[in-house]
Amino acid sequence: MPDNSIAATSPPPGRPTAQRSLWLVSFASNRPDADAKQARQLGATEVRQDPNGDVVLRDPTGALFGLTQHAR
Repeated sequence: MPDNSIAATSPPPGRPTAQRSLWLVSFASNRPDADAKQARQLGATEVRQDPNGDVVLRDPTGALFGLTQHAR
């Protein structure tokens, strides 16, 4: 992140349910498209991609994670 943040907030990846929380671990990336492609090759599935390039994926065990465009 531009100010060396270690945390950020954004809209939740869906709606809350009794079985699902609304927090999401996101990783800053200089190349989220390429990193998302590699994650898919390793078994992740894409949940959504925002117009700004942020990607939410689900790992093979079902955990959600995000890739956020790292601003320089």
